Formats: sequence, C-alpha cells, structure tokens
Amino acid sequence: MVRTYSHVLIVRLELRRGFSSPDSVSPSRQPANTSKFPRIPPEASQSAVIMETAAAALPEWVLLDRFVFRRSSSTDVDDSDTTSAECRTSTGVSFSVSFRLAAPPATSRIYLHWPDSDAAGFSVVGSHRDAVLFSLFPSAPREDFSRSLYTRDLFVYRAGGGDKQPSLTLLPSWADHLTRAERKSLPPIESWFLLSDLKSLGILRTDDQEIVVAHLRVGTSRGCYDLLTDVFAADMYIFSSSTMKWQHRVLPIGGGGGDTREDLSNVHNWSTNTVIPFRTYLCWVDYLLGVLFFDTATEDCSQVTFVALPVDNSTFLRDFMDSGVSSTAKICMDMYRTVSVVGSEDGPLMMRFVDVTPLDGYRRTTCSSGCKVTCWTLVVTEEDHKMVWQKDAVIQPDDLCLDTFFPFPHEPLKFPVMSVDNPRIIYFVLGEIGFHIKKVWVVTVDTITRTVLSVLPYLKREEDLRGDDADMAKRKSYRFQPFLPTEISKFLNKGRTSESVFGLHGKHEYSFVRRAQPLL
Repeated sequence: MVRTYSHVLIVRLELRRGFSSPDSVSPSRQPANTSKFPRIPPEASQSAVIMETAAAALPEWVLLDRFVFRRSSSTDVDDSDTTSAECRTSTGVSFSVSFRLAAPPATSRIYLHWPDSDAAGFSVVGSHRDAVLFSLFPSAPREDFSRSLYTRDLFVYRAGGGDKQPSLTLLPSWADHLTRAERKSLPPIESWFLLSDLKSLGILRTDDQEIVVAHLRVGTSRGCYDLLTDVFAADMYIFSSSTMKWQHRVLPIGGGGGDTREDLSNVHNWSTNTVIPFRTYLCWVDYLLGVLFFDTATEDCSQVTFVALPVDNSTFLRDFMDSGVSSTAKICMDMYRTVSVVGSEDGPLMMRFVDVTPLDGYRRTTCSSGCKVTCWTLVVTEEDHKMVWQKDAVIQPDDLCLDTFFPFPHEPLKFPVMSVDNPRIIYFVLGEIGFHIKKVWVVTVDTITRTVLSVLPYLKREEDLRGDDADMAKRKSYRFQPFLPTEISKFLNKGRTSESVFGLHGKHEYSFVRRAQPLL
C-alpha cells in the first residue's frame, strides 16, 4: 500500500501487476517533452501512473469512468471515508457514493454503496467544477401511483474541500409543482423524455455558487415549431438552487454563427449527444448538427443560439445507411467526435471540437489503416461578433505511427476527450480486434507535435474477468462510453471556506459557498 496525505484527504493506492502492453517504440521516435504534460512511459500501467502522481496530491482534474462500480458497503473501497457522501432516495432508501481518483491518463472511478443489488438505472449525468449530477430510478413505488410514473431521482454531489465534507443532495422532482390533475393530463411522451433522455440533462455551477440543472428538447408534441414564423423552439425544464424549483420555458432557436436557413431547418432532426457547461452557458451538442447555447446568467434570455459544426457528414451517414443501421448513426457519434471546454494558464476558457475520420470507413470491423484527427476552436469574429469554428490542428494517419505501438489488428482511435487544462492534449481509446472480451488502451496524443505521449492499459481481456472488475470488463466490451472530464479532485484537494449550497433534503433554508479564491 502507498499512502499520501493532502489536508484531510488520504489517497490509498494498490499496486497491480500483470498488465500487458504493446511494444514501445524506439527512443528515436519519442518526441521531446515540450508541453507541461508529464512524460508517462508507453508501457506504464494504471497503478504506476497513480503512484507516480500520488506524491503531488490529487490532480487538478480527472478522467471519470462512467461505469458505476457497485459495492454493498463503503468499507469495501479505499478512500471512501474521504470522498463518500450519503443521501436518501425519494422512497427513503439510504445509500452513498464515493470516488477513487487518479491523474490522467489513468481513469478515476465512481462507487455506488447500495444496501442490496437492486439499484435501478443509477448513472452519472454530468459534472461542472465541484459538482456531479447523478440519476436514479427509485427502487420502490410511491404511495401516489400517478406521481411515481413521473419520478426519476436526481442527486447533486458536491466535493467539499478544506474542513468541509462532501455532500449528496436529492433535488426536488420536476413534477412536484404539478397537481394530481396536471400529472394525469400530461402527455405520455412528456414524461418519457424527462425520465429517459438523460443525454439532454446538464448541470452548471455558476460563479455565485448557484446550481443550475436543465433539460432541453426540440420538436416535441408541445409544438416546438411555429408554422407562422418558421421558427424552431427549445422546450426546457430548468432547476435553480436559488429557488429550489423547476421552471418550464419555451424559447425560439436562432442562429449565432452566420448559419444558413438550411442549417436551422435541420434542427428538427435534433438529437442531443451530450450537454457541456461553458462559462455561463449550458450547451446541448448534436454531433451531426451543432451546438445549442443557453445563457443561464441572463434571466430574460430571449432565445437559444444555434451554431453548426464545421464538418461534412455525408461519409458518416453513407456508411451507416449502407449497413442498414442509419437510425443508430447519432448514437455512435461520440465514438468519433467530442465538443469540450478547455482552459489554459494564460487565457480564458475555450470550446474545442475534435473530429476523428477513419480512412476505412466508420463501420469497418477489420484492422484499421489509420484515421485523420481534426481540431477546431470556437471564436467570435471582430466584425460582426458571430461565433465561428477555426481549424487549428490536423493529424494525418501517418503522423502517429500507431502500428509501431500496436503491431496487431486494432481499431482506429475512438472516444476522444480533451484535456481540461492543456489545449494541445487529447486522450483516445484504442482496442484490439478479434476478441469478445478485448484489450483496450488509453492513448495520449499531443496535437502540436503530432506524437503519442503515452499508451496506458485500460482493459486486459481475460485477466479482468477473474477479479472484482469482471462486470466492468463485460459491459465495456460491447457498450463503451466516453470518459467524463471533471474537476472535483481540485476541490477535494484544495482547502476553502464553504457552506452547503443546499438545505437538508429539500428544505428552502440554505447558504451560499464563500470562495477563498476564484474557482475558474
């Protein structure tokens, strides 16, 4: 065991042996370490990276695995005493959540401590600053059956920091403000979207320590297209911790990037892939269409702004249509694209878009001949103040020499995730081909030098099936989800004077966090 102490936080790390890794390249192929990203040997294991970074306390941010590891009690997991927070569901079941944190490119974990095996649909929805949004279907029906039909519990985890313990708070139900008659008259599709469409839920923590949770959809039964004005509208439910209530709003969708009428007309095909916070905006992203911006800081915000993505989708759509699975095209988009918010030491937050184009097509299952990676940054023009995408990096298939690292049949780079604090670094996932339970690696790439910085084992095939991670290995082999970048480790790591932003279990008495320094 290795232990490091940072304030009240104890990080306990377990050395794992037996990782297998691809052959490393010759020293002549290794680029000079010109960035602030720490050099990680290509053959390093997850535990080796954790141990190397442990002496520097917790990292500023982590790659959070969306797979939820379930344990019967918090004593089964190291560090649960310092990252764990407890709460009760709307049906009175007590449970807790804890984390195992590690510096990228190693991944961090979520642990759900549940009294039995029945924890239906517990998942991580999103994260911003010191907050993480979780979702759970209550395991027991409410006494009011009509109300239970519209119930999905949402919880906000706050990292605490200093002498403040982490907290987990149950949000009021979006249907709490509805009368029994209103709930019965609600169209079925209305409740279905709010209960099942988790990809359209997002969280933002403002500079004033307010928590905003919002759900958005376009073109539903509420009539989100005005035939008279030819304008699409966004149907939104918005929760604010300042009122502890949900608000329903319908806002028109307008263009913010010089988008053509054709771009806006495609919004009726909108399907959200992810929601990201950006400055004061919550941003809904469709990887085939673009980004919808909603300004949470403007109380009288009059519209949702649409900005199209700078890509041609014809090749992607053709590959899926030819295979007869065009309906799943958007579901698979997060394998090849990401929109992320990136900060730096010298400048403000930036929104970046990454597109991975496999040379052999998106549906090919044999050995890949490589892929092209293109990066854009969202900028505002000085002349007309429009938001446009500016291309700033292109990585050609031969630049990375992936076959030197992986001299066997393998997939192209997938599931890109941008570094939170270094705009030149992207993390990818790469897996082997030809196995039901396959080996998977996390590949770190520098977009400026166009080189591979590290290769870290993530899944180890049969070896993972013999331990506590067997459920994760089986799930990831057929349903991989992109990692979630989050800064909760920064707030666990740094002391600050704070009080809970929420009252106890839904009470309206609460006080705001008092920051010692700016958080972003």
